[in-house]
Amino acid sequence: MLGAAAADFFWEPSPDGNRTLRHGIADRNRQEVYNGTSGTATFFQPEQGVNYKKVLCHLNAFVGTVNFYFPANFTVAPIVTAAIDSGAGLTVTLDSMAITTGTPYTGWYIIEGW
Repeated sequence: MLGAAAADFFWEPSPDGNRTLRHGIADRNRQEVYNGTSGTATFFQPEQGVNYKKVLCHLNAFVGTVNFYFPANFTVAPIVTAAIDSGAGLTVTLDSMAITTGTPYTGWYIIEGW
């Protein structure tokens, strides 16, 4: 018998009828997609726990300006890893990130911390 999980965790049902212990909050699978003047920017925060947070951002030929407000805010300044030319103007705060670019960018930003 599985017991109750800490408040930072929840049981997620899977298609095969089993359950998986997940970290964060249950709506963490929600993605937000923004259209630029061309291309798209997709944001996703799969980890939203008290002790660890992670935000994924994928740009697909994105041109324009976008602001994404984190579903779960960071407590200290997070680490930013870029798998993209850093020429896309990126600003990260504890509660949001902003991207501004005048030329198309495709790639990933990964923001992690607590």
